[in-house]
Amino acid sequence: MKNILFISLLLLITSLFIGCGSSNNKESAINNEATESNIILKKGDSIVCTTATPFSVEPTNKPLVNFSKNIENGEVTITLNKKSKGFVTVIGCTRK
Repeated sequence: MKNILFISLLLLITSLFIGCGSSNNKESAINNEATESNIILKKGDSIVCTTATPFSVEPTNKPLVNFSKNIENGEVTITLNKKSKGFVTVIGCTRK
């Protein structure tokens, strides 16, 4: 009788861990696809960042960077000029 209760308890605990783990992995995979930690923009590159996560921009060598914000949805387009001497690193951007 003790063996049956022990096995039942073990199966219950295992099924709880499997059930919880599968939903978290799906959410993590979705977030990892959309959000990148470091994106380097070089001459002529551009990127659109959504309002899902905050982001920052770190410049090097005085780059010529243009920012434009869509007032309807809050998305920010970051464009590096083709004549720019440096590059920028965009950190935490969730791409459109």
